[in-house]
Amino acid sequence: MAAVFALPVTLHPGPSWPSMPRSWPGCRHGTCFGRAALCGAGVALVPRRPRRPSGFWASRALEHIDRGTASGAQQSCVLDRRLFDRWEEGNVLQVSPQSLPLIKRMLKPLGLVSKPRQFAYYKIGRSDLIPLLPGVGFEQLPSAVSTDVGVSLMRCRFHQTYDDYSEHEVLRDLLPPEITIPSGYDRAGHVLRLRLSKKQRKFGKVIGQVFLDKKLQSGIRTVLNTHSNLTTSPHNVFPLELLAGDDDSYVRMHEGPVKLEFDLRKVFWNSRLHGERRQLLHRLTPGSVVCDLAAGAGALAVLAARNGCSVYANDLNPECAPTMQHNASLNGVTIQTFTGCARTFMGKLKSLPSPRVMQPGEVLHLHVILKLPGSSLEFLDMFAESLQTRRSSFFRGTEMILAVHLYCIGERGAAHDFILDRIRTTFGHIPETLEIRKVREPSGFRDEFCVEFDVKLTAR
Repeated sequence: MAAVFALPVTLHPGPSWPSMPRSWPGCRHGTCFGRAALCGAGVALVPRRPRRPSGFWASRALEHIDRGTASGAQQSCVLDRRLFDRWEEGNVLQVSPQSLPLIKRMLKPLGLVSKPRQFAYYKIGRSDLIPLLPGVGFEQLPSAVSTDVGVSLMRCRFHQTYDDYSEHEVLRDLLPPEITIPSGYDRAGHVLRLRLSKKQRKFGKVIGQVFLDKKLQSGIRTVLNTHSNLTTSPHNVFPLELLAGDDDSYVRMHEGPVKLEFDLRKVFWNSRLHGERRQLLHRLTPGSVVCDLAAGAGALAVLAARNGCSVYANDLNPECAPTMQHNASLNGVTIQTFTGCARTFMGKLKSLPSPRVMQPGEVLHLHVILKLPGSSLEFLDMFAESLQTRRSSFFRGTEMILAVHLYCIGERGAAHDFILDRIRTTFGHIPETLEIRKVREPSGFRDEFCVEFDVKLTAR
């Protein structure tokens, strides 16, 4: 049966703090915070995390943040990191090294741990200490935990600093209770991109600085906010404002095997579509022809070219063509780029020669991809003639199998019927090979879908 220590273990900075050793016995790194001193109970809690460079926070301890003149966001905020220099008291599980893997698997899904991402944050000798949420004792723990001989419960009072709290914990204390704490973000290289609501923007600089502090070790140097949506943005580019860090939106990054470089303020990019790009890549066989009508930075175009496809990449934004050519050269592939409307580009395909010489009996596979979730369904009529006549008008009438992939957004629960009605109105019928695939949930009430169908077209 696991033991329960009734006597509290009190931890506090000792009187001879400057003369204390740099690290404590049991520290795995040798450079841990030396915040806890030995007390009357003879126990010290030593955080595992390596110590930051000397004076790291000293030069930034009290920082005034000017909100500038943004509409609805004129506010002066102060981020005082010293306010998080606190004492906390609570129940702590002392777990032996042999029992830690099992206890970790059992406790994490239950949400009873104070710091789930820093699971065993302190040590006493060789034992790990797991801080529990307030009010959690043996009664709330699974029986397998409370009866483990390698587990004991103690009451501790320990010292915490700004570095010991997550961004969610810090913002929970800084923001008014009516302000929702931002949780989702998009990362591209060294840039972390938030999408703050109008109320959250009033505290945007503080939110950005906290995220920068907490993500600094993972390589984040810039925190930006997307303060509008694509439907009000020219050329499908997110309008961005600087919240914290360096004013540098030029990104150098890798997505899988592909190296990419682009300016977030000039071309469209969404890291959350990484999985969908991989999904599409599995459907593209070597030798296929890919026409990306809104290619953005060219990630999918470069991936398809690396997979042995002939790629035609188009975008209405004039900044995209040189960006795509640059990314293609970085990865040692060749793509053809165009600038203009998707309709104009599809008209050009009719007069272009076949990208390769077709062997007798060979059929060309053409994949047309349009990633404009707000307006893709408006371009359905570009394929109406092909579905009605079943004769090819692309690449001078080359015989082919035409596969269409359109991305659209609709209200949750009603989007599927809306898409079917739109297709039926445009084509007069539902294509036999139609598939409506859910891609992701970009917001709490809308879903993004991929509408796919294919048709075999004979030569003219």
